[in-house]
Amino acid sequence: MIYSSTSMRYFTRHCPKALDYHLKGAFHPKEIFQAGIAAHAVLEEIGRKKARDTQEMRSISNNVVDQLVQAGHSYYGAQEPPMQPEAALEGRDLALSYAESNPVPEGQYEVPLAMDYLGLPCDHTDEKTRYRALIDLMYEDIEGDEDFSGKVLVVRDYKSAWPTGDSELDTLQRKGQAVMAFLNMTQDGIQGIRMEVVNIRSHKTFTKTIWLDDEGLETLVQWKNDILQMCKAADVTREARPGVGCLDCPWVMDCNDAQMRSNRAELPVDLACLEGTRKELIKRLKVTLKEAPAEVPGGEVGFRNESKKKPKEGAIFDIVRAFHVKLGDFQEDEGYETEVALLNTVGVGSGQVGNAAKVIFEGRDGKEGRESFLMDLLEDVGVVKFGIHKGGKL
Repeated sequence: MIYSSTSMRYFTRHCPKALDYHLKGAFHPKEIFQAGIAAHAVLEEIGRKKARDTQEMRSISNNVVDQLVQAGHSYYGAQEPPMQPEAALEGRDLALSYAESNPVPEGQYEVPLAMDYLGLPCDHTDEKTRYRALIDLMYEDIEGDEDFSGKVLVVRDYKSAWPTGDSELDTLQRKGQAVMAFLNMTQDGIQGIRMEVVNIRSHKTFTKTIWLDDEGLETLVQWKNDILQMCKAADVTREARPGVGCLDCPWVMDCNDAQMRSNRAELPVDLACLEGTRKELIKRLKVTLKEAPAEVPGGEVGFRNESKKKPKEGAIFDIVRAFHVKLGDFQEDEGYETEVALLNTVGVGSGQVGNAAKVIFEGRDGKEGRESFLMDLLEDVGVVKFGIHKGGKL
């Protein structure tokens, strides 16, 4: 059996039965992932054509959208159905937002790498293939400081999920990509493998470098052995393990093992399964109810336009100034840069502005001051919320 970094993710993050669903091609709504796929495709084409000019990048991205909408995306040579225009355009805008402020490196894009049953490098189409990975981008870079620097092979993976952070570097998928890059390495003078995860929504990059010294080589060999061992385990069992793995599992709604139990001792498992079902149901409904909400007894389910309070530009300085006025040490020519920078780093929302108002304008006598303060510092902004809404039309 051939496993990939994607298929093993279902095995390790969810459970063996999730891997079985994946390998059997069980249905799950792929529309959820289409914007991310489109963003990957746009960044790949921008990188391949070494585009730096904004207009050129936009022209390239529009061509990619046309291709995705008319013909679909290709994965390991297999052609997928045409993409929904809305998802392709969303992915395009996501990629352009990233590329216009973060240069896309030159290198090798969508690189298929593999190893065989013995852990030796092989072609990903070889019948002896045991494990393979499709690398978003590989390129060379110099890393180090004034004491030591060396050439590293960078293995980059683009992620479009908001929560993506540095913990992604410790997943089996990232380790598998690093191992595949090392085993199939043909470049000269490489002294390290740098794993990169790029969150294209937050524009943050998370890295970990494995230097090819004795310790680093031992780490890569251990990761390789772990992957081969995991593949053996996946061959043996495909039984469900209901629990935390049900969270974010795309098949939790179809899995009989994730349904409610009558045994009170298993109620904690029920909670994990229910939460996984709730999250997956919301993902699916956000796709199906994108155009209009659905009526349910007593209300509706879907998207609703609402407004919320948000601090105005300059509100943080106004808070700092008000505190100093209260303390009696305010100076007109003072910018209070340190305090403003600190609050910007921590983050100030409408709730924090409200709390500050209570401290600055205390008690009943401060009610009028509080209301005026909040009116000056907060403004209404429109937001779109998805959920269950009681009564009336959305």
